[in-house]
Amino acid sequence: MLDCLQNLVGLTDKDCDCFSGSEPTDFASLNESETGYYLTDEDYGLPMLESIYAGIDCGDVDNIFSLLERARTAARNAIYTDLQAALLQNYDKAVRPFNGLVGQRKSTGTLNSSGTIGQLWLPEPIRGASFMITHFWLGVNTAGAVPVTISSNDPDFTPVTQTVTVTTPGVFQRFELTAPVELQSFSKNVENGGCCASCGLRYTISYPVGSMKPLNNVYSCCGGSSALWKPYISASGFETTDLPGLLDDCGYVANSYGQGLVIEGYLACDNLQWLCELVELNGRDLRDVLARAMQFRSTVFLAQHILDSTNINFWTTLNRESLYGKRNHAQKRFDEYILWIAANMPNGVSGCYKCKPSNMKRKSF
Repeated sequence: MLDCLQNLVGLTDKDCDCFSGSEPTDFASLNESETGYYLTDEDYGLPMLESIYAGIDCGDVDNIFSLLERARTAARNAIYTDLQAALLQNYDKAVRPFNGLVGQRKSTGTLNSSGTIGQLWLPEPIRGASFMITHFWLGVNTAGAVPVTISSNDPDFTPVTQTVTVTTPGVFQRFELTAPVELQSFSKNVENGGCCASCGLRYTISYPVGSMKPLNNVYSCCGGSSALWKPYISASGFETTDLPGLLDDCGYVANSYGQGLVIEGYLACDNLQWLCELVELNGRDLRDVLARAMQFRSTVFLAQHILDSTNINFWTTLNRESLYGKRNHAQKRFDEYILWIAANMPNGVSGCYKCKPSNMKRKSF
């Protein structure tokens, strides 16, 4: 969840005899600041380390450093949730939810195939979108071990092979992948059309057929196009003796069969992936803006922790009004930063959102 924010802001660059020496063993890496900002900075953070320390109750599982780490995690989570909510004030989601099967689990017979067979997928190039494969169904007429491989023409994609054992011939058996495999819909490494006549991003899910015959399943009944995955994936069947060549063969004529495979998974869209890829936003350093937002939201967390403490001391009694003011100001500034980021998201950086339909209506007189 937005791992690029993990060390954007450090925990503290201050020291105090009260808690010096209680740092965790990995404090150097935890306290790394990629921007030079810390949660306890005077201007945007909560510099009162003594107040934070004084707010730790007897028997509390926290020490001051774990409390600061919790505050930073809470800030990162708040950016993740609140920014998505703010974006939906200006945009609609562009990728509809889908969780199900690509291909039908029924057949009328078998196919006479040879070499390597499988499904060829051409995803619609949508930034941030992906299809997560969790299971696959395999239907062949012979029992035995079958290695199923997922490949791509994206040089950054690592092929995945999982060998499964068919125990019941003639029906579709369900197999779970050792770990879900993400098929991204967009890759900067692969051109989509243009002067180079690129095939675009392509994936194959395949297996060597040997002496087996695959069941002749298809993708949709009667050639229908109502399946919820179809706006995002073009799927077809193939048969080849040169799988790497097939991935680069733009002219290959595929068929309409699922080749004994049914792919199970779900569509996902990383709504905030662009935050980790963009450097500048409307003339401002985006990482600086995000760091300041994290400082503000961490201040809210820490101030509230002190106010909720059962300890009786200067910080939890006489200084409460100051802490309330600090907390409320920080929350207001955090909200302002989130709304500003949402309002300034550039066109084209994410395919997960689309413009809301216009409310203007034509009226005849």
